[in-house]
Amino acid sequence: MMSVLAISSPARAQTSGVSIFPNASVTQTWTDNYALASVNPAIDNVTRLSAGVGLRSLAGPVQGHLDYSLSSLVYAHHSDNNELQNSLNARFNAVLLEGRAGLGIDASISRSAVSAFGVQPVANGLTQENSVELRTLTLTPQFQGPIGNTLRYSAKLGYSISDASGTSVGDAKISSVALQLAPSTPARLSWALDGSHARSDFKAGRTTTSDRLYAGLTLGLAEFDLQLNANAGVELSDLSLAQRQRYQTWGLRAAWTPSPRTGLTATIDQRPTVKTYTLALEHRTPLTVWTLSDSRSLLVDSSPVAAGGRGTAYDAFYSLFASAIPDPVERSVFVVNYLRQQGISSAVSPGFLSSSASVTHLQALSAAWRDQRSTAMLSVTRSISRRVDSASNAVDDLSTAGQVQLIGASLDLSHRLTPLSTMSLVLSGNQGHGTLASQFNRQRQVGLQYSIRPTAASSLVLGLRRAHYENSLTPYGESTIFATIGIRF
Repeated sequence: MMSVLAISSPARAQTSGVSIFPNASVTQTWTDNYALASVNPAIDNVTRLSAGVGLRSLAGPVQGHLDYSLSSLVYAHHSDNNELQNSLNARFNAVLLEGRAGLGIDASISRSAVSAFGVQPVANGLTQENSVELRTLTLTPQFQGPIGNTLRYSAKLGYSISDASGTSVGDAKISSVALQLAPSTPARLSWALDGSHARSDFKAGRTTTSDRLYAGLTLGLAEFDLQLNANAGVELSDLSLAQRQRYQTWGLRAAWTPSPRTGLTATIDQRPTVKTYTLALEHRTPLTVWTLSDSRSLLVDSSPVAAGGRGTAYDAFYSLFASAIPDPVERSVFVVNYLRQQGISSAVSPGFLSSSASVTHLQALSAAWRDQRSTAMLSVTRSISRRVDSASNAVDDLSTAGQVQLIGASLDLSHRLTPLSTMSLVLSGNQGHGTLASQFNRQRQVGLQYSIRPTAASSLVLGLRRAHYENSLTPYGESTIFATIGIRF
């Protein structure tokens, strides 16, 4: 919430073609504890100079959005902390062959915490020992087509790479292939044959592979708005042991959608050494969206293990605008701009980086509301994570703590004072702790922000923030005042 680039026009103003807008901003931040020290805190003034570019494509073979900025942080009194920071949020879908082949591209550069027991990154982006720049790229080619007159095939390939600056924790390369064979004509009772291969290569850990083959039956009960699925098969995997083992796998799924605004999903899957499940409820009204979920997931990539999903606010408002903006690409672009204009953070929940396969039990509750001038977003999450790869020698939170619990809560409130000005308030708190008394961290913060657009191509943001930190040794606090001037060319 602290650093805001030039506010762009709502995405719905662009209904076709490609729009590109360079932008720049200057943020001046005053902090009374730049190093978050518990003894002799030091004052500093930090200047952030940012230059970036935004791209929106809502029509044609390639659709999506991109926002990139390069920032230079200059400390007035502690120049050793001067640094360059990158920020990227990009998502594109490309049609390679109409109805037959496509390509999904997701890329991001953001600040991430290495450990759950250290200070979590805050929106001002100031230098912190526990914060690194995490760069990720994911490519997902997809293919589909008929086989004769009665069958169809689909194939999905995946490749992702994660790289964290200054550390090998979290660095990984993930590749996967998934194939499916099914009848070409939908039926009340249908079958499918699925096969998949996945490979995870952790730089600080080891390489694991998993091969799975299973068959499934799906029963559609349209009169009850219900869909049932069952599958069974075998899996060869070395996720938990150094040698590949053969496992029997099975799964059940039920999805009930009594209306386009309400959905209930329940799944259970027996995977190598762990039984995973999901129970998720979502309900939308014209102005609100409510979600409640409880899940246990097997994570085999290097995404930050967090007490919440990626972009909690983004996901909530993406669902909230489903009726008003049916097109998924146009809606994604609109939500990115909407959150920026309302001063609502779309960042991931606090978490940590992992270098091995893990299992996470996550409970989450979120609620979002909007009217013509105001928005509100409430999120409460709790997660417990543990390592399932007993053969890995990677050193991270899950190797030193056994299990890590994260609890997070946030409330974002925003009100449009005039057509060109907005006031927003954020209250948040989170904590992480492990099995040892020394593995503990708690953060609480409150922030107030006022933003105005003096002209159609410029923005002014004024704000303040108070944060309080506690760890196993001592508590400490920080107060921040900031101002941002942005312009779009």
